[in-house]
Amino acid sequence: MTTTTPSLATLCERPRHELEDALAQLRSGRLKTPVTSARLAAAGLRWEAWAEALGVFPREALEHTLIALLALGERTRELPSPEVVWSGVDVPRSRVQRTDVVLARLLASCKDDVLIASYSFAGARELLTPLATRVASGVRVRVIVDGTKLSSLRPDTPRQEALRRLRSAFFRSVWPQGAEPPLLYCDPRTLAREEAKGVLQAPHSMHAKCVIIDREVALVGSANFTRRAQGDNLEVGALIRDPAFVRTLLHQWESAITHGVVVPVPTRDDDPPRRRRGA
Repeated sequence: MTTTTPSLATLCERPRHELEDALAQLRSGRLKTPVTSARLAAAGLRWEAWAEALGVFPREALEHTLIALLALGERTRELPSPEVVWSGVDVPRSRVQRTDVVLARLLASCKDDVLIASYSFAGARELLTPLATRVASGVRVRVIVDGTKLSSLRPDTPRQEALRRLRSAFFRSVWPQGAEPPLLYCDPRTLAREEAKGVLQAPHSMHAKCVIIDREVALVGSANFTRRAQGDNLEVGALIRDPAFVRTLLHQWESAITHGVVVPVPTRDDDPPRRRRGA
Protein backbone atom coordinates (compact mmCIF):
# COMPACT_ATOMS: atom_id res chain seq x y z
CA MET A 1 0.00 0.00 0.00
CA THR A 2 1.42 3.36 -1.04
CA THR A 3 1.45 6.18 1.52
CA THR A 4 1.47 9.83 0.56
CA THR A 5 3.97 12.14 2.20
CA PRO A 6 1.98 15.01 3.76
CA SER A 7 2.59 18.52 2.51
CA LEU A 8 5.13 20.53 4.46
CA ALA A 9 2.56 23.32 4.78
CA THR A 10 0.32 21.01 6.82
CA LEU A 11 2.88 21.19 9.62
CA CYS A 12 1.43 24.61 10.48
CA GLU A 13 -1.72 22.76 11.57
CA ARG A 14 0.23 20.96 14.30
CA PRO A 15 -0.08 22.35 17.84
CA ARG A 16 1.98 25.50 18.17
CA HIS A 17 3.97 24.06 21.07
CA GLU A 18 5.24 21.28 18.76
CA LEU A 19 6.58 23.79 16.25
CA GLU A 20 8.16 25.83 19.01
CA ASP A 21 9.70 22.68 20.50
CA ALA A 22 11.12 21.63 17.12
CA LEU A 23 12.66 25.07 16.66
CA ALA A 24 14.17 24.93 20.15
CA GLN A 25 15.52 21.41 19.55
CA LEU A 26 17.09 22.53 16.27
CA ARG A 27 18.70 25.60 17.83
CA SER A 28 20.04 23.58 20.76
CA GLY A 29 21.59 21.03 18.43
CA ARG A 30 19.53 18.11 19.68
CA LEU A 31 17.71 17.88 16.35
CA LYS A 32 20.34 17.11 13.74
CA THR A 33 20.20 17.76 10.02
CA PRO A 34 19.58 16.39 7.53
CA VAL A 35 16.38 15.35 9.26
CA THR A 36 15.48 11.65 9.34
CA SER A 37 12.77 9.70 11.13
CA ALA A 38 15.32 8.47 13.65
CA ARG A 39 16.62 11.97 14.36
CA LEU A 40 13.09 13.30 14.81
CA ALA A 41 12.35 10.49 17.27
CA ALA A 42 15.61 11.15 19.14
CA ALA A 43 14.55 14.77 19.57
CA GLY A 44 11.18 13.65 20.92
CA LEU A 45 9.23 14.81 17.85
CA ARG A 46 6.54 12.47 16.54
CA TRP A 47 6.85 13.87 13.02
CA GLU A 48 7.98 10.74 11.19
CA ALA A 49 5.44 11.42 8.44
CA TRP A 50 7.20 14.70 7.60
CA ALA A 51 10.76 13.34 7.72
CA GLU A 52 11.10 13.17 3.94
CA ALA A 53 9.79 16.72 3.41
CA LEU A 54 12.01 18.15 6.17
CA GLY A 55 15.06 16.15 5.19
CA VAL A 56 15.82 18.28 2.13
CA PHE A 57 16.62 21.35 4.26
CA PRO A 58 20.06 22.26 5.63
CA ARG A 59 20.02 23.52 9.20
CA GLU A 60 19.64 27.27 8.52
CA ALA A 61 16.94 26.76 5.90
CA LEU A 62 15.04 24.43 8.25
CA GLU A 63 15.17 27.05 11.00
CA HIS A 64 13.70 29.69 8.67
CA THR A 65 11.06 27.20 7.51
CA LEU A 66 9.94 26.46 11.06
CA ILE A 67 9.74 30.19 11.80
CA ALA A 68 7.62 30.68 8.67
CA LEU A 69 5.34 27.78 9.61
CA LEU A 70 4.82 29.29 13.05
CA ALA A 71 3.85 32.60 11.46
CA LEU A 72 1.54 30.88 8.97
CA GLY A 73 -0.16 28.90 11.69
CA GLU A 74 -0.63 32.03 13.78
CA ARG A 75 -2.24 33.88 10.87
CA THR A 76 -4.49 30.92 10.06
CA ARG A 77 -5.71 30.79 13.65
CA GLU A 78 -6.23 34.54 13.95
CA LEU A 79 -8.25 35.16 10.79
CA PRO A 80 -11.96 34.33 11.09
CA SER A 81 -13.47 32.58 8.12
CA PRO A 82 -15.88 34.51 5.88
CA GLU A 83 -19.48 34.11 7.02
CA VAL A 84 -22.30 33.44 4.56
CA VAL A 85 -25.26 35.84 4.71
CA TRP A 86 -28.61 35.11 3.10
CA SER A 87 -31.83 36.92 2.19
CA GLY A 88 -35.19 35.43 1.34
CA VAL A 89 -36.82 32.16 2.32
CA ASP A 90 -35.22 30.53 5.34
CA VAL A 91 -33.71 27.11 4.64
CA PRO A 92 -34.24 24.36 7.26
CA ARG A 93 -31.16 23.67 9.39
CA SER A 94 -29.43 26.65 7.85
CA ARG A 95 -26.17 27.78 9.43
CA VAL A 96 -26.08 31.18 7.75
CA GLN A 97 -27.03 34.63 9.03
CA ARG A 98 -29.76 36.81 7.54
CA THR A 99 -28.63 39.84 5.56
CA ASP A 100 -30.96 42.29 7.30
CA VAL A 101 -29.81 41.17 10.75
CA VAL A 102 -26.12 41.39 9.83
CA LEU A 103 -26.50 44.80 8.20
CA ALA A 104 -28.42 46.26 11.14
CA ARG A 105 -25.75 45.01 13.53
CA LEU A 106 -22.94 46.46 11.41
CA LEU A 107 -24.53 49.89 11.09
CA ALA A 108 -25.29 50.01 14.81
CA SER A 109 -21.69 49.14 15.69
CA CYS A 110 -19.86 51.67 13.48
CA LYS A 111 -17.60 54.07 15.34
CA ASP A 112 -15.51 55.96 12.81
CA ASP A 113 -15.97 55.28 9.11
CA VAL A 114 -18.59 53.72 6.83
CA LEU A 115 -18.54 53.24 3.06
CA ILE A 116 -21.63 51.95 1.27
CA ALA A 117 -22.03 51.19 -2.43
CA SER A 118 -25.34 50.02 -3.86
CA TYR A 119 -27.09 50.00 -7.21
CA SER A 120 -30.44 50.75 -5.57
CA PHE A 121 -31.58 52.41 -2.35
CA ALA A 122 -35.32 52.08 -2.99
CA GLY A 123 -37.20 52.23 0.30
CA ALA A 124 -33.97 52.41 2.28
CA ARG A 125 -34.84 55.35 4.51
CA GLU A 126 -35.68 53.17 7.50
CA LEU A 127 -32.49 51.15 6.99
CA LEU A 128 -30.44 54.34 6.89
CA THR A 129 -31.98 56.08 9.91
CA PRO A 130 -29.56 54.56 12.49
CA LEU A 131 -26.65 55.49 10.23
CA ALA A 132 -27.88 59.08 9.90
CA THR A 133 -27.61 59.50 13.66
CA ARG A 134 -23.98 58.32 13.44
CA VAL A 135 -23.20 61.06 10.92
CA ALA A 136 -24.41 63.62 13.44
CA SER A 137 -22.03 62.16 16.05
CA GLY A 138 -19.00 62.49 13.77
CA VAL A 139 -18.84 59.18 11.89
CA ARG A 140 -17.71 59.68 8.30
CA VAL A 141 -20.26 58.08 5.99
CA ARG A 142 -19.56 57.78 2.27
CA VAL A 143 -22.33 56.57 -0.01
CA ILE A 144 -21.73 55.59 -3.63
CA VAL A 145 -24.86 55.59 -5.77
CA ASP A 146 -25.95 54.76 -9.31
CA GLY A 147 -27.46 57.36 -11.63
CA THR A 148 -29.10 55.19 -14.27
CA LYS A 149 -32.58 55.44 -12.77
CA LEU A 150 -32.83 59.23 -13.16
CA SER A 151 -35.47 59.38 -15.88
CA SER A 152 -35.20 63.16 -16.35
CA LEU A 153 -31.70 63.11 -17.85
CA ARG A 154 -31.05 63.57 -21.55
CA PRO A 155 -27.89 63.28 -23.70
CA ASP A 156 -27.39 67.06 -23.52
CA THR A 157 -27.95 67.43 -19.75
CA PRO A 158 -24.86 69.17 -18.28
CA ARG A 159 -23.02 67.11 -15.67
CA GLN A 160 -23.49 69.77 -12.98
CA GLU A 161 -27.24 69.68 -13.53
CA ALA A 162 -27.26 65.88 -13.57
CA LEU A 163 -25.39 65.80 -10.26
CA ARG A 164 -27.85 68.30 -8.79
CA ARG A 165 -30.80 66.12 -9.81
CA LEU A 166 -29.11 63.02 -8.42
CA ARG A 167 -28.50 64.77 -5.12
CA SER A 168 -32.10 66.00 -5.01
CA ALA A 169 -33.49 62.52 -5.68
CA PHE A 170 -31.28 60.91 -3.02
CA PHE A 171 -32.12 63.36 -0.25
CA ARG A 172 -35.79 63.51 -1.22
CA SER A 173 -36.49 59.78 -1.29
CA VAL A 174 -33.60 57.94 0.41
CA TRP A 175 -31.81 59.80 3.20
CA PRO A 176 -33.77 60.54 6.41
CA GLN A 177 -35.32 64.00 6.23
CA GLY A 178 -33.47 66.71 8.17
CA ALA A 179 -30.53 64.45 9.03
CA GLU A 180 -26.91 65.47 8.56
CA PRO A 181 -25.95 64.46 4.99
CA PRO A 182 -23.34 61.83 4.17
CA LEU A 183 -20.59 62.29 1.59
CA LEU A 184 -22.29 61.27 -1.63
CA TYR A 185 -20.50 59.93 -4.73
CA CYS A 186 -21.44 58.48 -8.09
CA ASP A 187 -19.90 56.98 -11.19
CA PRO A 188 -20.35 59.92 -13.61
CA ARG A 189 -20.79 57.53 -16.53
CA THR A 190 -24.15 56.47 -15.04
CA LEU A 191 -25.44 60.01 -15.66
CA ALA A 192 -24.84 59.78 -19.41
CA ARG A 193 -27.72 59.01 -21.75
CA GLU A 194 -27.74 57.60 -25.27
CA GLU A 195 -30.65 57.28 -27.64
CA ALA A 196 -31.18 53.89 -29.27
CA LYS A 197 -34.24 53.26 -31.45
CA GLY A 198 -35.98 56.24 -29.93
CA VAL A 199 -35.36 55.13 -26.34
CA LEU A 200 -33.00 56.89 -23.93
CA GLN A 201 -30.63 54.48 -22.23
CA ALA A 202 -27.80 54.66 -19.71
CA PRO A 203 -24.79 52.85 -21.23
CA HIS A 204 -23.15 52.15 -17.85
CA SER A 205 -24.30 51.32 -14.34
CA MET A 206 -22.73 51.26 -10.88
CA HIS A 207 -23.75 47.75 -9.88
CA ALA A 208 -21.49 47.11 -6.86
CA LYS A 209 -23.02 46.21 -3.50
CA CYS A 210 -20.84 46.38 -0.42
CA VAL A 211 -20.58 47.90 3.04
CA ILE A 212 -17.25 48.58 4.78
CA ILE A 213 -17.33 49.38 8.50
CA ASP A 214 -14.47 51.09 10.38
CA ARG A 215 -11.88 49.68 7.95
CA GLU A 216 -12.29 46.34 9.75
CA VAL A 217 -15.20 44.39 8.29
CA ALA A 218 -16.88 44.22 4.88
CA LEU A 219 -20.22 42.86 3.71
CA VAL A 220 -20.10 42.01 0.00
CA GLY A 221 -22.85 40.31 -1.96
CA SER A 222 -25.73 40.48 -4.39
CA ALA A 223 -28.18 42.36 -2.16
CA ASN A 224 -28.92 46.01 -2.86
CA PHE A 225 -29.39 48.44 0.01
CA THR A 226 -33.17 48.06 -0.14
CA ARG A 227 -35.73 46.60 2.22
CA ARG A 228 -36.78 44.08 -0.42
CA ALA A 229 -33.23 42.86 -1.09
CA GLN A 230 -32.41 42.68 2.61
CA GLY A 231 -35.42 40.60 3.54
CA ASP A 232 -37.47 39.17 0.67
CA ASN A 233 -35.36 38.50 -2.42
CA LEU A 234 -33.12 35.46 -2.59
CA GLU A 235 -29.69 37.07 -2.15
CA VAL A 236 -26.34 35.80 -0.95
CA GLY A 237 -23.24 37.52 0.34
CA ALA A 238 -20.19 37.21 2.56
CA LEU A 239 -19.26 38.92 5.81
CA ILE A 240 -15.48 39.28 5.74
CA ARG A 241 -13.20 40.28 8.62
CA ASP A 242 -9.86 39.57 6.94
CA PRO A 243 -7.91 42.85 7.44
CA ALA A 244 -5.98 42.45 4.18
CA PHE A 245 -9.17 41.95 2.16
CA VAL A 246 -10.97 44.85 3.82
CA ARG A 247 -8.00 47.19 3.33
CA THR A 248 -7.71 46.21 -0.33
CA LEU A 249 -11.41 46.75 -0.99
CA LEU A 250 -11.41 50.12 0.78
CA HIS A 251 -8.23 51.18 -1.02
CA GLN A 252 -9.86 50.34 -4.35
CA TRP A 253 -12.81 52.61 -3.62
CA GLU A 254 -10.65 55.41 -2.26
CA SER A 255 -8.41 55.20 -5.32
CA ALA A 256 -11.52 55.41 -7.49
CA ILE A 257 -12.46 58.60 -5.65
CA THR A 258 -8.96 60.06 -5.88
CA HIS A 259 -8.71 59.42 -9.62
CA GLY A 260 -12.23 60.58 -10.49
CA VAL A 261 -13.64 57.17 -11.35
CA VAL A 262 -16.37 58.09 -8.90
CA VAL A 263 -16.99 61.77 -8.21
CA PRO A 264 -18.48 63.76 -5.32
CA VAL A 265 -22.12 64.75 -5.58
CA PRO A 266 -22.59 68.27 -4.11
CA THR A 267 -24.77 68.41 -1.01
CA ARG A 268 -25.90 71.98 -1.77
CA ASP A 269 -26.41 74.05 -4.91
CA ASP A 270 -23.39 76.19 -4.04
CA ASP A 271 -21.15 73.20 -3.32
CA PRO A 272 -19.26 72.42 -6.56
CA PRO A 273 -18.45 68.78 -7.35
CA ARG A 274 -14.89 68.58 -6.09
CA ARG A 275 -12.88 66.08 -4.10
CA ARG A 276 -13.53 66.61 -0.44
CA ARG A 277 -10.87 66.64 2.18
CA GLY A 278 -10.50 63.28 3.84
CA ALA A 279 -12.41 61.50 1.10
